[in-house]
Amino acid sequence: MILLGLINSLSRILGKGSVVNVYCLTDATLISDKELLSVIKDSGLVVRLISIRSSKAQRLIGRILYKLLPVNKVKKHRLLSKMQLDLRELKGDYLLIGGGNLIMDLFEHWPATLSEVIDAWSQKGGFCTFLGVGAGPIKTEYGKSLLKESLQRTRSLIARDRPSLSLCQSQLCYNGGYVYPDMAFGLEINEQISRCEGNSMLGINISGAWGPRWPFKDPVRYRNMIQVYADIAETLVRTRPFKRIILIISNISDLQAAKDLERAIALKHFNLDILYSDYHSASPMSLIQGASQCELVIATRLHACIASALAGRKVIAISYQPKVIDVINGWLPGLKCYDIDKLIDFPDSLELSELSSIYSERQPCYLEELPRLRSLVDESIEIAFRDVNIDE
Repeated sequence: MILLGLINSLSRILGKGSVVNVYCLTDATLISDKELLSVIKDSGLVVRLISIRSSKAQRLIGRILYKLLPVNKVKKHRLLSKMQLDLRELKGDYLLIGGGNLIMDLFEHWPATLSEVIDAWSQKGGFCTFLGVGAGPIKTEYGKSLLKESLQRTRSLIARDRPSLSLCQSQLCYNGGYVYPDMAFGLEINEQISRCEGNSMLGINISGAWGPRWPFKDPVRYRNMIQVYADIAETLVRTRPFKRIILIISNISDLQAAKDLERAIALKHFNLDILYSDYHSASPMSLIQGASQCELVIATRLHACIASALAGRKVIAISYQPKVIDVINGWLPGLKCYDIDKLIDFPDSLELSELSSIYSERQPCYLEELPRLRSLVDESIEIAFRDVNIDE
């Protein structure tokens, strides 16, 4: 969704025929995504999708050297990042780095990977800026050092929420910066989707937090989280005329959590169908189309919250990481957001009256904010271009 929002916004700012290189830190699956190619075609931009991931053989050698070489952790991560990337294709006038939660060391190798990309761009004489990014967690000294170094070599930092900018200023000694909406808000939705009436379906989007594929596993907390969602579903289904539940998958790593939730809901003995969104692609438009079928969406992943809002649905957000509540409170203050930790530790803190009031709204109060947020995304990109050109 971030990339689609960025492409939509760039097409409004730069106009048809402008050349945009999109450098992917993934394999070729993104490059062959039909939905993305369709959005690119409609934008009128000349967009080149370029993978900067190295060959499988080179990545394998990097992992072997990482395990064998007797050097410190920072040098190991730098070596692994060099072996994971092929940066020969980097070219252009500006490098916009974003969006997403990029300024963090949750994955140990990431700060070194980010540093390598900025190094390569700087050596070519180019300038770059962070655009629409979140920050945190930053837990390690080497992560802090590399991220601080990366920020110092960029022209500006445009964060997607106030706490992310504050963290960069306090932990990474960054001066200045801006706060603008997540780039996914730049996405323009087909009016037929946004005006679609829900059909008595309850949508649930769940993350795999603490589960088998999560960086930090906690089986007990994971089971308790599943139970919280099952209890919320029970409350809504027993008091409202929902006929179906659709489990909306926004990240394939959450599929196991969705299946575990399906089993937990089945134990409630509801007489209704449980469906899945198209999780094989888990693409932005399948996410939006899945949400558009619902009367109400319980959304956990940040971009599932945004997609449901863009689709014009009533949304209850459940924050599994600080970024969710930070972005929602910053840009969609009318959207109710609960902290999953609080719901797990105090199950009775979510009252039926609150759920009923959200369901009973004629239309979500945040809908009128969406055009303004789209304009602000455009403004953030214009600021990024201005800052890179500041000495020219």
